[in-house]
Amino acid sequence: MKTIAITVSALLLSACATLYGVPKSLDEIHSEPDWRTEKGETLGANYQRDIARWAKGRPPAALRSELVAAGFECADGGMVCTRMFATRACQTDWRVELAATTGGKPKATFERDCVGTGGDWPEPKKSAIDDQLAPPPELD
Repeated sequence: MKTIAITVSALLLSACATLYGVPKSLDEIHSEPDWRTEKGETLGANYQRDIARWAKGRPPAALRSELVAAGFECADGGMVCTRMFATRACQTDWRVELAATTGGKPKATFERDCVGTGGDWPEPKKSAIDDQLAPPPELD
């Protein structure tokens, strides 16, 4: 009877992971949404949720190694890691703060700076990328 209960439990957990889309990798987390056009509130909540699911039960040192392997930079061996991705339309900066103890929940945030300020997140940002809207100088 115990064997049946364990088997059913394992199947249910597997089904939940599939249903809720537990990310298998950082690449999957970063490639799924449209970081340029989706609402910042939705992206932020989903990013935090997905990073927490990806990190659950794993030691911070292992998480940090995987972040570095995925292109994140971790300042001076610290527990705050960032990664930048830019397209012609937007620059996205992802940030993951790892918990200091094993099993702690990391904090994941992102910022988006787009041409113009309409797609910026979490707030409009005047930056050099906005100059792309200006007409090019006339050539003599």
